[in-house]
Amino acid sequence: MILCDEWTEAQVKAFRLMVNRSVTWAAWDEELLALELQELNEADFDLSLTGFDPKEIDDLLLEPDDDDRANTAPPLPENPVSRLDDLWICGPHRVLVADATRPEAVSRLLGSASRR
Repeated sequence: MILCDEWTEAQVKAFRLMVNRSVTWAAWDEELLALELQELNEADFDLSLTGFDPKEIDDLLLEPDDDDRANTAPPLPENPVSRLDDLWICGPHRVLVADATRPEAVSRLLGSASRR
């Protein structure tokens, strides 16, 4: 029997992870597991005591791939602020909502078009 009445919350979490890790057939919810490990890491707990090897811990603690996030388009808004051919003046910068392959759009962007 193991008494853990005087254990810290981090020690209890780590013990629970280690016991579950020792069962080879156990399936994991990797998102929840990553949250548990992150909490233990933030509490400066020695993650090697959880039963996971350093590579597994690193893989679980890594942020989602920045390339994947950068290549994911956000959902389109129901009521967009900009429309095609809107020209925005942002201090010394100009932003044109248009097809950059159209010469007239590029001319408008680089020219002295009035503010909208």
